[in-house]
Amino acid sequence: MSYGYRYGSIDTTTAINIRSSTPCILFLTNSEREHSSVILAVAHEFLIGNTPYKIHIGSFGPLKRHVSELNYYAAASESPFATEAAFEEIPGMSMKHVRMRDGQFDDIPQIGFFAALRNYRSDLALGLMPWTGRDYIEIFNGVVDLVKSLGPVLIVVDPLFAPAVDVCRYLRWRHVLLGKGGVKDYVVKWKLSDLMKYPMICSGFKMPMSIWDKLRNLFLGFRFKHELDKCESLKELNEAREARGIEGPLPFMSHEAKKSSRVIIPSWPETDFPLIVPEHMTLCGPILRRYRPMVKEDPELEHWLSKRPTVLVLMDARFTYEGKQQIEIAKALSMLLEQELNIQVLWKLKHVDDPAVTREIVKLLGVYIHGKRMRIMKHFVFETMSLLMSGHISCVVNYGGANAFHEAVRAEVPQIVLPVWFDAYDFAARVEYLGIGIWGSRRSAPGVSGEELGNALLRVMADTDESYAMRMRAMQVSGQLPFKDGRVVAYEKLLEVLSQPWAPPHTRIRG
Repeated sequence: MSYGYRYGSIDTTTAINIRSSTPCILFLTNSEREHSSVILAVAHEFLIGNTPYKIHIGSFGPLKRHVSELNYYAAASESPFATEAAFEEIPGMSMKHVRMRDGQFDDIPQIGFFAALRNYRSDLALGLMPWTGRDYIEIFNGVVDLVKSLGPVLIVVDPLFAPAVDVCRYLRWRHVLLGKGGVKDYVVKWKLSDLMKYPMICSGFKMPMSIWDKLRNLFLGFRFKHELDKCESLKELNEAREARGIEGPLPFMSHEAKKSSRVIIPSWPETDFPLIVPEHMTLCGPILRRYRPMVKEDPELEHWLSKRPTVLVLMDARFTYEGKQQIEIAKALSMLLEQELNIQVLWKLKHVDDPAVTREIVKLLGVYIHGKRMRIMKHFVFETMSLLMSGHISCVVNYGGANAFHEAVRAEVPQIVLPVWFDAYDFAARVEYLGIGIWGSRRSAPGVSGEELGNALLRVMADTDESYAMRMRAMQVSGQLPFKDGRVVAYEKLLEVLSQPWAPPHTRIRG
């Protein structure tokens, strides 16, 4: 297959056309909020800090408005050093748009031993790496051109933005991986000892695993590796990489990440599974975007929140829940609110396209909406942390994304996790392992059962020893986080990297 390019070659001179004499830092990220949030949070520290660097953020088109928002908040800060970030649009399609184009959202992964086997055969490779070879190389070439144009003194890259990670290695450019996951995502390998400790993706096994689950987990681990090795889409992608002159394994295989690459993540020993942290990895604690108090963001909503302990439902995942699942969530909330408990619910519900679904939700929750114990909002014009840190949120229901998990951990709020996608199952397992919440759909995932979720809500919100233990444990875990915000720790680590001498390498050019 031809991809419209020739083999790369090594040039003996640097082929760099630097736009400005001002030293710059280039942040490279996927455009989806779940991926970009950590990158934008740390970039913001550079925009308001007293540093000599110009900040450039490279991504796909959908991120442009978020960079504009970032610049707005930097300008609105009280920092006398506030500057603006330049957005650099990268050619090609984002992960989300490629998945929509190729129908990769049609089959949401199931959980369980046999479901995991099916997922490994059909969905997992595309879930981890959705681009075709042609897509991948188009992005790779665009990032190569951007790096040569800017000549950054440092590249800070999202580890899951594989083409950009490949560019950093291909050009041998100084870079740091700034990711969103936990330690397990980077250090667990295909070793017997690891497979005996940590559940495989989509397995749904509890931590710690039983002897029977360990044996099944071993089989899943070897099967997972086998399916990746024979996956046709990954073979086609690797052929494209090799034709372009890109060496080494695909960067998305986190356990194959080179130890020479520095890694910064929002994890912390007390918020993760028990693991040995390698020297090249820096744990910062939750890396969250800056937020303002609710009383400044929305005084009327702050007043409503202050009336009763509030359950916050955040189901704005990378997938829109279909009408049936929305109704199941409404059933669970009705089951909670019909109890004689002095609580209320705020539900962020982005889409209700079917009038029949709307009627059913109103039928289930209308009396509570009328009684002002229930609110449904399509979107928030403020950071979720403004809500979580208000002191009025007693429980948060989320979809198990890394950002959602770390927000709740920082805010000392017990969480109920309803995982949908691959990585979310790990965070559902984490909250139960840490004792800070409940996997609210263990029997029904990736769907939702109104009865199962309702029982989970009652377990967290009822006045019982179990709910008290969860609240105390959430406070304990949060209290063990570093005093500094994670984004500040990451910012200071990057400044430490920048303080070390470095010169641009002799750079590869396309033939």
